[in-house]
Amino acid sequence: MKRAVRAFSLGIPLVVLAGFAMLALARPGNSPPEGGSKTFEVTGSVGPLYPMVDTALPIKVENPNRSEILVIELTIDVADASSVCGADNLVVAPVLVPFAVAGRGETTVNTQVRLVDDVADGCQGATFGLTYKGTAIRP
Repeated sequence: MKRAVRAFSLGIPLVVLAGFAMLALARPGNSPPEGGSKTFEVTGSVGPLYPMVDTALPIKVENPNRSEILVIELTIDVADASSVCGADNLVVAPVLVPFAVAGRGETTVNTQVRLVDDVADGCQGATFGLTYKGTAIRP
């Protein structure tokens, strides 16, 4: 599931990003825990953005499970904002993993996003959808 927030521009690129995902919790070796897969939630948004300026993208990871989890993979896919503003206009730095999230807790990790230097004119005021994908294990 993904959500997007619309932004308005006053002559400068202004983009707000939002995303949400339920991600799988697996045991080492990618086998699901007994009783099936548990999930954790990831959300994040940012704005405004400008060409070639790195901007922090805080990502909140919530663990509804009783046990601590160790996030070992977390990727962010960017969707095209429109037919004239492709996903390649937005650069997202990799999320540094691994990191732990306490049982029934949450943590925020940061990565960087930026618009490319020659961003398409059609991206002004655009909204990019983000999809998070990841894996966590029980340490």
